[in-house]
Amino acid sequence: MMARVKAGLVSLRDLFATAWWIFLIVGIGFVIAFQFVQPAPPDRIVITTGSDAGAYYAYARRYAAILARNGITLEVRTSAGSLQNLERLENDEAQVGFVQGGVIERQGDPDDEDEESALVSLGSVFFEPVWVFYRGDRRFDRLTDLKGKRIAIGQEGSGVRQLAQQLLRANDINPGDHLMPLSGLKAAEELQQGRIDAAFIIAAENAPVVQVLLRSPGVKVMSFAQAEAYQRRFPFLTKLTLPQGVADLVRDYPPHDVTLLAPTANLIVRDDLHPALQ
Repeated sequence: MMARVKAGLVSLRDLFATAWWIFLIVGIGFVIAFQFVQPAPPDRIVITTGSDAGAYYAYARRYAAILARNGITLEVRTSAGSLQNLERLENDEAQVGFVQGGVIERQGDPDDEDEESALVSLGSVFFEPVWVFYRGDRRFDRLTDLKGKRIAIGQEGSGVRQLAQQLLRANDINPGDHLMPLSGLKAAEELQQGRIDAAFIIAAENAPVVQVLLRSPGVKVMSFAQAEAYQRRFPFLTKLTLPQGVADLVRDYPPHDVTLLAPTANLIVRDDLHPALQ
């Protein structure tokens, strides 16, 4: 009996002596494989948009409906606009956001990035026309025509404000009390009442604020005579043409073709967002 037990122990020792390297290889294989296994996507992420009346918000709600079908909750948070969206993304308060083209100004070496806060663009979603509505008897087709005027340029943290300031500076119109932090329907109301002279609006042609101003007595929309020059100087801008009558065929709004400038709306994510969700 003891002989059989001793023989069994010997055979086990022989087995481990000859098979230890197999266990080692299998263990190393598991370790290596684990390095390439992605964790499951999170079931909740945050997208930062703009106002609840804007296109960013409308698109975000569509994304939320799509992700919900796959069991993922997309929390939609309104914001002041592109600059606040960028801040939230960089602080990991949101994982996805809409950012207006031209808002991010690259400085230094584009390859020298902080990996922990690096952001990635998934692509451009749509054009965002820049409208400059104004009051006056004569027709304006250059931003220099607005010198000395009271101009609504959008609220702090918005992409329209940054772009308006950029374009106005290029025309030697510098910041001052005449540049007012008004946007959207509030800016439209002030323009209609004659309390301001002009307003920068970034919105689709079917947006309520654009439709209201196109039909407002005494309010005109600027057609950029120097659109080609702006497109050359600011590569993130694209020249667009709003055809005569496209807003209202019966009333013929606008009464002539209008040349507009447009950045793109870009979908930006944190680079640590799960690849499946990207």
